[in-house]
Amino acid sequence: MDINNEKYKYLYYKYKHKYTLLKKSLNAHYGGNPGGDDKKLSSGTGESGNAKKGSTDPANFSKPPVLSASPPGKSEDQVIVFDFDMTFISEHSKGYPLEHLGPFTGNLGQVYNDLLNDLKTRFKHIFINTRGMEAQILPYLAKQKIDTKLITRVFGANSATELGSEYWPQLKLQNLNTIAKDYKISKRNVYFYDDTQANITEALKEFPNSILVNEITGNGPKLLKYAKALYKNN
Repeated sequence: MDINNEKYKYLYYKYKHKYTLLKKSLNAHYGGNPGGDDKKLSSGTGESGNAKKGSTDPANFSKPPVLSASPPGKSEDQVIVFDFDMTFISEHSKGYPLEHLGPFTGNLGQVYNDLLNDLKTRFKHIFINTRGMEAQILPYLAKQKIDTKLITRVFGANSATELGSEYWPQLKLQNLNTIAKDYKISKRNVYFYDDTQANITEALKEFPNSILVNEITGNGPKLLKYAKALYKNN
């Protein structure tokens, strides 16, 4: 198995997270492990939480989600953050959706509303973190009959100069930190989707649940369905 393959990374993250929730539930119920001693259930990674030397655990090859308790003052709420072009939508707006994107066809706006409402049952907030012009995102979505009240906040460029910046991986990471700070969310509870590898690589330095959009996740409504299915049982 090629552990660097994105498919296996996603599967590892998905089932690692589910196992951790089960472990927390058992610990809470038994005050330790089901056998009654006072050791907590172990994930098999040693006391430090890191993979054992020589292990074939994917943690040796890719950074897994952070699963420790939230820091003081942080809630257990989770939020989801989407890039815009080729992520939240399936097209590229060149940063200016009001000028470069046409109207949705059929009932696509309602499809988005249904999916966003489903995501809101799982995530406290939905954000857009884009390189595009911030002031154009919500007006464009409103024109497509998407309920923009379902989106807590948009982060984006405020000028053509900022849009053209080469530092967007760092700017997007800065936006993620603003979300974590302003909304009192633990970094491990921020789920970030972006179709640009450089943005994900930078985000993973601090936000372990940053996921590259590709043929597995899809984009647009397919991505929202993917996110819903991945987390609906957690």
